[in-house]
Amino acid sequence: MDLRILPTGAMTALTAPWLHEQIEQFRSIPEIAGLEATVKTAHEQLVAVQGANLADAARGEISAKQFDLDQEHDTLVRTIWNRLGAEMDWHKTIVPKGGEKHDTLARIRDRLLPEGLSWTLRSYLEESGNAIKAIQSLTKADEAVLSDISVGNENLLDTIRRWGKVADELGDLERRKVMLTDVQTDTPGEYDARLAWVRAVNAVLYMLDFAPAGAPAVETLRKPVLEAVAAQEQRRAASESRQAGAEASASSPDTSGEDAGTTE
Repeated sequence: MDLRILPTGAMTALTAPWLHEQIEQFRSIPEIAGLEATVKTAHEQLVAVQGANLADAARGEISAKQFDLDQEHDTLVRTIWNRLGAEMDWHKTIVPKGGEKHDTLARIRDRLLPEGLSWTLRSYLEESGNAIKAIQSLTKADEAVLSDISVGNENLLDTIRRWGKVADELGDLERRKVMLTDVQTDTPGEYDARLAWVRAVNAVLYMLDFAPAGAPAVETLRKPVLEAVAAQEQRRAASESRQAGAEASASSPDTSGEDAGTTE
């Protein structure tokens, strides 16, 4: 019987009852009672590996979402910078006596983006903090000015608020990713954890053979493991059979149309 064919999730599902609801039965069998600590360590290491794997997957999902959000963030920053710049130029060169409005817009732009488009090159946390700080610096008078400037089907104040919302989400995702990075950073590799689990469970199954025959606790502990391995072996055999059939079908020449059109 090869325990290694079991998926990691099945492994921890099998030993969890031994350490919890079946622990008294486990301890009641002298032949395996001394293996409790070994099983507990192997089980916990494997659970930790599962947690680390889930954390890796979650980090990957967060990074993918951050990539899309960062594209939106950078587009919004460029839109805000360029739209304010265009409005400043309009009032400086086209509108008679528009210098005062130009200066007002320049002050607003300097508060929102004091380092210009370079803010698109910062870390996600910096982008988040910069946006929040910039939007909080706007006065009611600034908001009135910005709400009079159109951008597509909205006004520039709406665009700026959308920038803040996207930046805030970027920062929140980055904080979540950092927390996931700190989870189970010292866990063993999955191969080593699985191997330790297999050795521990094999030791228990071996010693159960020396326990009194017919003891209810023996079968309660052993039967689920044997059934899980048998079921996995059946699944593997069925999968291999389907694969072999598919390969044979793919390699067989197609003769369905060889004699088409020939008659006696």
